[in-house]
Amino acid sequence: MLPVAFSVGQHFFLEKDESMEIRQAVFTDTNKAELLTVQGPDRIGAGQIRIETCYSLVSPGTELSWYSGLQRDVAGEKFRYPIYPGYCQSGKIVEVSPDVEQYRVGDLIVSGGPHVSQIVVSLEESEDPTHGDLTRPIRKVPQGLEAQLAPFAKIGEIAMTAVRIAEFSLGDRVLVLGLGLVGNLAAQLFQLAGADVLGVDISPFRIQRARACGVRNAVDSKEVDLEQTVREWSGGLGADVTVESVGSSELILESVDLTRRLGEVIMLGTPRRKMQLNPSPHLWQAHMKGVRLKGALRCLFYPLHPRSYSRYSVAEDLGQILQLMAEGQLTVEPLHTDTFKPEECQEAYRYIQNAGDRSLGVLFEWAG
Repeated sequence: MLPVAFSVGQHFFLEKDESMEIRQAVFTDTNKAELLTVQGPDRIGAGQIRIETCYSLVSPGTELSWYSGLQRDVAGEKFRYPIYPGYCQSGKIVEVSPDVEQYRVGDLIVSGGPHVSQIVVSLEESEDPTHGDLTRPIRKVPQGLEAQLAPFAKIGEIAMTAVRIAEFSLGDRVLVLGLGLVGNLAAQLFQLAGADVLGVDISPFRIQRARACGVRNAVDSKEVDLEQTVREWSGGLGADVTVESVGSSELILESVDLTRRLGEVIMLGTPRRKMQLNPSPHLWQAHMKGVRLKGALRCLFYPLHPRSYSRYSVAEDLGQILQLMAEGQLTVEPLHTDTFKPEECQEAYRYIQNAGDRSLGVLFEWAG
C-alpha cells in the first residue's frame, strides 16, 4: 500500500485543455505544506460524480509521518515529495453523470478524498485487491449528522478493522493502548460490540476526551502501575485482546506482556520509528504464551464493496460507522479540537506537530 498512499491526488493533473483549476494541500518538501492551484478534470465521465469539499480531516499519525519525512525510515527510496495528503473528506455533490442513479446533486457524502477543494470520484466497483484509489468507497451522510463531523467516519472505518479481525465475544476483555483518534474510536466500537474495554493513554487530555466519548474505563499509565491494573481488571489473566493504536514498536512488543495466554495483539497503529528495545524477551513471551500478532491494515481482509465471497466490506463498514454516529451511539464531537482554512495548511501541520496531546481532530474548512 505504501506507493499508493503517495500517489493520492495525482489523478488531478491532466492536460490543460481538459482541466479546471482547483486548490489542493501538498507536501512539497520536509516540513513544508503549501496550498497549490492544480488542474482538475473539466468534465466528468460515465459513472462519475463531482464533489465540492466541505471539510477534510487530518489523519495525524499518517500525515505527520509524511510531512516530517519520518515515513522515509520505513519506505526508503520509495518515499519522495511531492505528497498529496488526506483521506477523510465530506462534501456536497455538484455534478452527477446521467447514468448514475444512486446519487443526486446536493447529497452530502463522505469519501477518502485528499485535502482538495473539489474532486471527481468514479463509482466503478474495482476488484483491485490493493484498493489503489483511496477516494473510494463513498457513502451518503445520514440525516442529522453535521458535515464537519462526517469525515471522522473514515477514522472509524479504519478502527473498525480491529473489531472485525479480533477473535472476541461478549464480555471479553479488550485493552486499547493509545486514545488518539483511532484508539478512541476503536475503544468505543469494541464497547458497543459488548467487550469489557480498558483504554490507556499517557495524556490526561486524551483520557478526558475518551470519557467524554463514553469510554467508561480509561486510565493514565503514568499514574498507575499498568501491569498491576491489567492484572486486577482481568482477574490475573491478562487481556483477551490488546489493541495497539499508537504505532509504537516498543509498545507493540510490551503489549505481549499484557495479553493472556492464547490471546491476540492487534497492530492498529502503523509502526514507523526506529526501535532501540531488545525484542527477544517479548517475543519469547509471545512464543511461550501462544500470543498471536495481527496487522490491521483494512485492505488485506475484505473488499471495498459488498461481495458474495466476503462477509464484510469497507463500504458497509463506512456506512455502519456513519449510522452509528448519526444515532449518537458513536461519539466524535469531543474529538474535534481545531479548525483551519486550507490556506493555513502550513500553520496547521506545524501546530499539530508542536501541540502534542492537545491536538486530536484538526479540520480544514473549505466552504467560503
